[in-house]
Amino acid sequence: MHLTLETELTKSPLIDAYTPLLFVGSCFSENIGNGFQRSGMTVEVNPRGTLYNPVSIVDSIVQAVQKNNYTVEELFQNGELWNSWKAHSSLSSTSPYEVISNLDDADLRVRNILNKENAVLIVTLGTAQVFEFQGSIVGNCHKVAAAKFSNRRLSVEEVVDSLNKLMASLPEKCQVIFTISPVRYVREGLHQSHLSKSVLFLALDEIIAAHSNTHYFPAYEILNDELRDYRFFAEDLVHPGSVAIRIISKKFRDCFGTPELEERIKEWNELEKALNHRILFPETNEAAKFREHTLGKLRKYCRKYNVDLSSLPEDASLISARQ
Repeated sequence: MHLTLETELTKSPLIDAYTPLLFVGSCFSENIGNGFQRSGMTVEVNPRGTLYNPVSIVDSIVQAVQKNNYTVEELFQNGELWNSWKAHSSLSSTSPYEVISNLDDADLRVRNILNKENAVLIVTLGTAQVFEFQGSIVGNCHKVAAAKFSNRRLSVEEVVDSLNKLMASLPEKCQVIFTISPVRYVREGLHQSHLSKSVLFLALDEIIAAHSNTHYFPAYEILNDELRDYRFFAEDLVHPGSVAIRIISKKFRDCFGTPELEERIKEWNELEKALNHRILFPETNEAAKFREHTLGKLRKYCRKYNVDLSSLPEDASLISARQ
């Protein structure tokens, strides 16, 4: 008998065609969040880059809400780059002041979403394993020698305390969807990876029971228990493949989306397919008509959903026609 998790999905229509969304956490946040972002919705995905452990994820949001003032003294230099222990290397730079500017910009993007009415925060926890440098948990090791760090697993109590700190910092009306990344951390060893995920599961069970504005989406269970066949995985047999991402994204929308959201995503998917259509003979009248027709549909979509053309993906074939 094929296992299905459909009966475990609690439908909560939190997200409509205009809901502001903030995705924060592991790379799985990007897998789900990028689909919404491409459609031109008001979406931010990992402003500080990918973060995996609950403490670093929570700190990135709390510090943004509290308008933390960063200083050069908080940064460190490794080779030619200046880095922050609080952020991914995508925010690093050869200038410490640019790193501070990048952190300030990331925090502003977080606040701009969370301060909007009906904002929804989606937090994807990756692992309970943490690396500590001089007694502090870091969000990224920035290729610093492993010998300089200590490595341990957070307790359930530590994760619960951190997530309660997050909930206390958020606007009262903000809804939070928690999920656990389906990616198993094989470098830790499968047994250690399972133990780490178990800590996250137990902590989220407590948090969701304690806060009425929290919800759980079983991304881990869908990939590893329902889909589970390796044809749904990427070549590394660890990360979800493109088919799995589409299936999980659809289940996410079925769980938390309204019919209006699904209508918008369907319109965008059809439009994006046309935008990325490869035109073999661009000099023909037929090609010109196709471009004009598609551009008209694009403009209509943008008017309907109040989308700025510049916010849409830059890789579409009609980008030159937008300008």
